[in-house]
Amino acid sequence: MASRQLLTIEEVNALKVEDFELLFRNIIECCPEAAQEIGLKRPFNTIVEFEKSFHNYIDNLDDIAAKEILLKKHPQLTGKISEDKISEESQNEQKSAGINSLNEEYKHNLKNLNKEYEMKFAFPFVICVRENTITTIIKEIQRRLMNNRTIELNNAIDEVKKICSLRLNDLVL
Repeated sequence: MASRQLLTIEEVNALKVEDFELLFRNIIECCPEAAQEIGLKRPFNTIVEFEKSFHNYIDNLDDIAAKEILLKKHPQLTGKISEDKISEESQNEQKSAGINSLNEEYKHNLKNLNKEYEMKFAFPFVICVRENTITTIIKEIQRRLMNNRTIELNNAIDEVKKICSLRLNDLVL
């Protein structure tokens, strides 16, 4: 996905604070505060350690409300990408999954499922689209609608971590 040259962990550690924060501000969707906090933990010995720092950031959020806020930063999968409302990373991920080229039937179905999901859980449906197809995304939202709120919050957070890992792998060796 990334068109830039991948950085080594040594190069990540050597980045100026502002460059680090700019580069990694959307590893967790629209969450520059994560990049700020994680940048203070440098140096990292490995990409795995670096990745784990982002996962730990998510896991260590104070309460359920903080995790819900994090989830609400993710865009809905609507079949139409509004480029001014989502990060470049999300735009690219949704385009690669074909979200922006759905036929009207899929768009309608996805819109209704998203609405039902958000009404039930009060946060948008989050899934790592790069690991799914349109068909599996729709099946997954239908399946996850059967969950209770606690289980679904954990599922959505796990999906954020998958997205985070893929985004890091787009940038760092």
